[in-house]
Amino acid sequence: MFLHGFYVYGSWFLTGEHRGYSRERAAFSDVKVNRPVWKIGDGRVVGCGAWELAARFALADFTSPNLPISTDSNVQAGAVLYQATLGINWYLNDHTRVMFNYNLAAPAIVGFPTLPVHVFGVRTAIYW
Repeated sequence: MFLHGFYVYGSWFLTGEHRGYSRERAAFSDVKVNRPVWKIGDGRVVGCGAWELAARFALADFTSPNLPISTDSNVQAGAVLYQATLGINWYLNDHTRVMFNYNLAAPAIVGFPTLPVHVFGVRTAIYW
């Protein structure tokens, strides 16, 4: 059985930062915040952090005649999930981020109406 999907992601920093790419690790590098909200050392609150606008579109295809959901061998069982995400990321410093995301997901299942799901989420990340 083979299931497939893809996503396209893009972002833009309003405050001038960028996300580098490490060829040695074959991965994106950490964001270095130009004006962190909390300055390390004297503890003064300075800066506005880094602000990033982000958008993502994803498609996951879970249809396959090999899935054991359908008893009719002529029908492909499963669903195709379309998902769009719009987000604003606020990097307080090099190690703290707050993410505000709006997700719209629409599963397409043969024989059923497509009912969209709207989700708004807020999450934080602390990393080293």
